Amino acid sequence: MGAPTFNQSKEIATLVKKLQPNCLISGRLWNDQGDFVVMGDNHKPNFKMGVPWQTPASMFRETWSYRSWQERPNVEDKIGEKIHDLITVVSLGGNYLLNIGPKGDGTIVPFEQQVIEEIGTWLHQNGEAIYGTTATPIDPQNWGFTTACEGKIYLHITNYPENNILTINGFNSTIQRAYLLTDSTVVFQNSTNKVGLEVDLTTLINRDKYATVIVLENDHELLYTPENAVYPDTEGAFVLTSENAIKLHSFSGHDYYSTKSTVIKNRWHLAGNTKELFEVNLAYLSKNKQPLQIRVNHKKLIIQTSNAENSVKNDLSNHTILNVTLMLNKTNVIELSFNDQSNQHRCLDIEELKITIK
Repeated sequence: MGAPTFNQSKEIATLVKKLQPNCLISGRLWNDQGDFVVMGDNHKPNFKMGVPWQTPASMFRETWSYRSWQERPNVEDKIGEKIHDLITVVSLGGNYLLNIGPKGDGTIVPFEQQVIEEIGTWLHQNGEAIYGTTATPIDPQNWGFTTACEGKIYLHITNYPENNILTINGFNSTIQRAYLLTDSTVVFQNSTNKVGLEVDLTTLINRDKYATVIVLENDHELLYTPENAVYPDTEGAFVLTSENAIKLHSFSGHDYYSTKSTVIKNRWHLAGNTKELFEVNLAYLSKNKQPLQIRVNHKKLIIQTSNAENSVKNDLSNHTILNVTLMLNKTNVIELSFNDQSNQHRCLDIEELKITIK
């Protein structure tokens, strides 16, 4: 929690990597020398992250350690709070670190012990939907959250829909089977239509009081069109700007108090199309002259040497980049970032941007 100089942070990072190249360094080494971001205490991001990250949480927001006068609420409320925090963080792609404060003699307060044991019981039954899973492109829903592993999507239900119909707008995949994670004999009727996916929860009689997990088996890749997907204009061109981009963040700074969120990547979801070969034109204005890269469906296609010095406001120069192939009738993912990723926390800092794919 100190305020090291850049050289001090760099010296420690270099030493760690020399001794253990595969060690991940916490962002709290500061000066952008960490491999993963550590959020503020008990904080979760309210935006999408573009780097590995972690939420450090305490049993009580007032303290990290034991104190005899700590007010302890209903134990089931605290269990539910921490399980929901765990689900939220993992569904957003983060790691969850939970701290408890032992007493002076090393023993655990019975309240904290019960909370931890009940979280363990829930994980023993539902851990498949937590451990080894990844975030999905599906945004948090009014009924809960999603995680995924190969061939499976997990629906974490924390708020049950009143009509027993769980919906995911934009979900286009065909589901082979939907069932309760804790009892695979409990299956659910489901269907996809032009709007998305509907899962009928009528047969869900025994609901977990903290979070019920439903498994969707899907043998193929997840087909999902988010609400903010970009559609072609009347001339069949996709026009990508800062305004219709999804911003991916990190944190950059010198110490705990100066470190602020930064936009490190712009991402767009392009709705399915009937044309395959496109020409890409990039126009941007930036104070930073660093080369940029564009990825199409996570494959690097371009190393763009910056021509930003030739651009002026309201007169952005168009630069033909490359011909690219987009998948037909599927959502394509386009990403823009610095080509040099040696500092993955640095702000992209583009003042004006227009990418035309036509």
